[in-house]
Amino acid sequence: QFGITFSYPQDWELNPDSQNFQQGDVISVWIWGETQIEGTEFHDGAYFTVGRPVETELSLTDWLETDFLNESNTSVLEQEPDIREDVTLAGHNAAEVYLCGLGCFTYRFTKIDNQIYGIILFAEGPNKTTYLAQIEQILSSLKISP
Repeated sequence: QFGITFSYPQDWELNPDSQNFQQGDVISVWIWGETQIEGTEFHDGAYFTVGRPVETELSLTDWLETDFLNESNTSVLEQEPDIREDVTLAGHNAAEVYLCGLGCFTYRFTKIDNQIYGIILFAEGPNKTTYLAQIEQILSSLKISP
């Protein structure tokens, strides 16, 4: 429906109940770590979530500053958001935002044809290095074809 495809490891699962983006999620996959306990804050495992595209006339930088960061609950941030603009997403120039509040999360956004496409990635726990490598594989397979 949104022209977004990616591959993910066999031991990761679809998470149909994710609600990571303000505008809604398209799809989310995750893996639980060995020490993760159901019903507690996610502290061992990883997830990769694709948000619903957002239509805007703004540049990616302006959208980040005026819309995304204003929608994020910046009152609970432990530090100023770290924004990098030297990254790509599905082969397109992108911006990466690292936010720490109730956990630390990495977002990536790109703009294609007046649509902002975003993902969020999270990895924590004893196998964080493995999870991050798996997320890199997911990212390398990501395609956006509006």
